[in-house]
Amino acid sequence: MKKDRKKEEFILKMDDEFKYEKKKKKDKDKDKKKDKDKKK
Repeated sequence: MKKDRKKEEFILKMDDEFKYEKKKKKDKDKDKKKDKDKKK
């Protein structure tokens, strides 16, 4: 039982990190787009 709980926490942590990385990437792409618009 205890082992499963640790596994779940691990999965949740991975999920959070994945979402965070995705968001970071999205923000980065947004910034890139902004820079492009600025250059025009």
